[in-house]
Amino acid sequence: MKYLFLLFFYSVSAFSFFMEDAEVNEQMYKRYVRPQVKSIIVDFYSAIKGFEGAQADLANAIKNLSETKEQLYELAAECPTYIEEKCSAKLSQIYRSLALFEEQHTMLSGKLQCPLDYFSGCFQSYKASFEAKNHLLKLMANIEQVQIILAKKEKQTIMDHWKLEKDFGQVEYFAHIMLFSSLNEKYQEPFTTVYLFYIKPIQDWFLNPSNSQKLLLQNVETFNHSWNEFNFKMLKTLVKESPRKVTIMVSTMHGRWNSILRIILKQ
Repeated sequence: MKYLFLLFFYSVSAFSFFMEDAEVNEQMYKRYVRPQVKSIIVDFYSAIKGFEGAQADLANAIKNLSETKEQLYELAAECPTYIEEKCSAKLSQIYRSLALFEEQHTMLSGKLQCPLDYFSGCFQSYKASFEAKNHLLKLMANIEQVQIILAKKEKQTIMDHWKLEKDFGQVEYFAHIMLFSSLNEKYQEPFTTVYLFYIKPIQDWFLNPSNSQKLLLQNVETFNHSWNEFNFKMLKTLVKESPRKVTIMVSTMHGRWNSILRIILKQ
């Protein structure tokens, strides 16, 4: 078994990377690498939808929530220092997205089932649900305060992007823990780990327009290690027990990641 693991781990997608000076052709980076990364992120949530039930709907709601982070980055670019009128539309857009997630969260959190064989996971899910709702309401209240300042057109007030992004990060984190903890116990650890060390970092990199390809290339070895552990567990250890829709999406993600690595290694 140990030999099989090593053989799999050092297969096509497992390389030793020394990427300090690596650089992908800009055209290939924009036309191929970034679209493939975006597809991997979408496929991750599609894989969770393969479990069906309330988890599928919650995965879709959380995917849409995470995409709101791009609007936060755009807000920071539009109003980097002070609260200005031109920020109003973007703030309203962000607030609507958060309000929609609050509505979906309230509806779906009550639908998560708790079979006795992983009751502890469901307890953790309910606890994370409470934390997500708490931080969500705090974030929405902070945005409402900014909107009040804009409406009054008072003296210049500093826009605290760090606080907004920090509060959003807490909502996002607990929402994902809520989701992963509601899965059957054998899936909780692999999905939580690959999210924290692979999906979330590449998603944060992808959504922030100020990030360059260097941030991806310099961390690609770490990402590759995290992905291979997840891929091995899902397509080898748990493949017979997992819904076919889940394994198909994981296999698709693996193919996309390998294609990105091939492009990087050719440079």
